[in-house]
Amino acid sequence: MPSIRTLLTNLTFDLRAFNYVNVASATFLLYDIILTLDNLYVNFREIQFIWRSKWSLGKVCYILGRYGMLLYILGTLPFYFYPQPPVNSCRVSYYIIVWMSIFVTLPIQIILVLRTYALYSGNQFVKWFLVASLAVQLCCEVASFTLSTVSVKFGHAPIAGYSCLLTINALPKLAGILQYSTQAFFDALLFLLSVYKLLKLLLSGESRIAWILLKGSLIYFFLLIFGAVATVCLFASLPYVHQALRQVTASFMLAMASTIASRLVLNLRLYARSSRLDTETLITAGDLACISAHIDFAKSESHRAKRSGEVTNGWRWALALLYYEDHLN
Repeated sequence: MPSIRTLLTNLTFDLRAFNYVNVASATFLLYDIILTLDNLYVNFREIQFIWRSKWSLGKVCYILGRYGMLLYILGTLPFYFYPQPPVNSCRVSYYIIVWMSIFVTLPIQIILVLRTYALYSGNQFVKWFLVASLAVQLCCEVASFTLSTVSVKFGHAPIAGYSCLLTINALPKLAGILQYSTQAFFDALLFLLSVYKLLKLLLSGESRIAWILLKGSLIYFFLLIFGAVATVCLFASLPYVHQALRQVTASFMLAMASTIASRLVLNLRLYARSSRLDTETLITAGDLACISAHIDFAKSESHRAKRSGEVTNGWRWALALLYYEDHLN
């Protein structure tokens, strides 16, 4: 059995690593928000495409998923850093943090569901399948958070001077596995539906918008689905003495989800603004690469439009459904 000194050393290391990730996630998200407002990098794309546009479902989801997420992550930092707080305060703070996460992640899920639905141009089966999938995902989240709220145990921290994180004596293992496994399954489902349709569109000649969305799907898959699977593995494999590290990826996943969803909206609105093309129009990814510089979206080579005139009605419908831009009507 490890000595007390070894246990304390491991605990200190785990808490430090956990806090580093939280601060890094908050810093990353704040920096990315500043980046999207900086004229040098993105030509005020967020101000131009979001704040100056009319209110719509896309705009509301963007603001909640972007700035609501930032406030949420910043609001959780005292829980992990304020030294030696009362146990009751830690308990209340934990409940608030757990349940508020639904309200900051739901707008991002709605954006991704609408994006997937729009790809299928109003297919009723796909619509109700996505609605049912989102409802099941929300029910699983509520179930996992309820289990977490009921099962979590608090007590006085074994070491003086540490934050609320050390007052959690038992972090519900089953609740974490349920939450992140259902999240991974839901995200993977959207990814597969999107990739299937986008590959068909690429083969049919709708290469520009399909490639934009396909890149977003791939990035979302590799960063967030992988993160959810990794978190499930951490919950399932880490022993009790390292329970602080079971959710070490949580804040990073939230920050990345907010960033990727916001870039998806900005990219589509940029595409909508330049939706009329003629045979001599040179379509480049330079503008899109500028918007996506911080998370390094893959750059594609310039290519000429295969079709002249306006974008097809199907894509007009999809963009209008998502973002209700007046110029698409």
